[in-house]
Amino acid sequence: MEAPLESRALAMTIETITLQLPQNVVQQARQAASASRRSVEEVLATWVRPPGAAGSVDQGLAEDLSGLPDETLVQVARATLEPAQARRLEALLDVQQERVLTEAESAEALRLVAEEDRLTLRRARALHLLQQRDALAGNANTVLD
Repeated sequence: MEAPLESRALAMTIETITLQLPQNVVQQARQAASASRRSVEEVLATWVRPPGAAGSVDQGLAEDLSGLPDETLVQVARATLEPAQARRLEALLDVQQERVLTEAESAEALRLVAEEDRLTLRRARALHLLQQRDALAGNANTVLD
């Protein structure tokens, strides 16, 4: 049985650094810490941990994209649900506003939402890698157009 995320995170080597942060960032971190009953340090560590990094929530969900060339990462960053899937998910969400979904509809909606989440994690990881490689030229919007 795999250890809970908190236990795995504690096994990592910890290093203390001092940062100067804008007051609004510190305030947001304090609010998030209070709401989640965590320390401000834990909240900030979560915020700066890149997608797919050890101890991050999506570890194991986003495959390693680091070996891909920039052009392929741009394609990953632009990926979305297939149009038919997106239309079906939208239709299921519309139906859900009118009535309770059937068991089959609910399962289908959950599958489509899970696929959207998977794509979102891959997109975030690809954008992070492109940014690390300085391949965005300061403008992520052109990648996402």
